[in-house]
Amino acid sequence: MREKEFEKWLHLQYPKSTHTVFSRFSNCRTVERKLGDLDLHYETDRAVSVLSLLSYSKEDERNNIEPAVLIIKKGNIYNGLATLRQAVRRYVDFRNDEIYVL
Repeated sequence: MREKEFEKWLHLQYPKSTHTVFSRFSNCRTVERKLGDLDLHYETDRAVSVLSLLSYSKEDERNNIEPAVLIIKKGNIYNGLATLRQAVRRYVDFRNDEIYVL
């Protein structure tokens, strides 16, 4: 993950919310610890495979289906995976924006 650049980009997206910046950044680190470098995933398939592994529906939750990847240690699995997916989507947005900045 391009940490410094991503953090700077997040501050531009959320200028009044340091908490949101920290949370998105931290969530991406959590995903990387379990699934590997987000830059490699982005370069391979724009992180589609990571987003797929993090998908988990309300129906899955109702049926007590195990998620594809056990990354949430405590709390609600559905909400936790949704939060991680959102963070990865923001990283993909950052990388997509970066193309136009260069």
